[in-house]
Amino acid sequence: MEEMRKQWEAAQREREAQLTKEFKASRAEHQQQLEDHIRSHEAASHANNEAVETSMQKILEDSCKRFEQELARREEEFSKKKKKSSEDARM
Repeated sequence: MEEMRKQWEAAQREREAQLTKEFKASRAEHQQQLEDHIRSHEAASHANNEAVETSMQKILEDSCKRFEQELARREEEFSKKKKKSSEDARM
């Protein structure tokens, strides 16, 4: 009976050691997967930020261009009205 108990305890210790080893390996694997996921997320986030920045820059450039065009159009319109007023005043 004592021999069976010792064998059982030895088997339990062996199983516990095996489970501990498996747990540590699994934990290391999950830690690596988590780190890979974080790096992947950071890379995607960085790419997103760059895309947003590029889009914002393009919008700003387009807005400036439209503003400049509108300003030029209004200046030309004002110049024509001023010229017409001058001509009307001479008559």
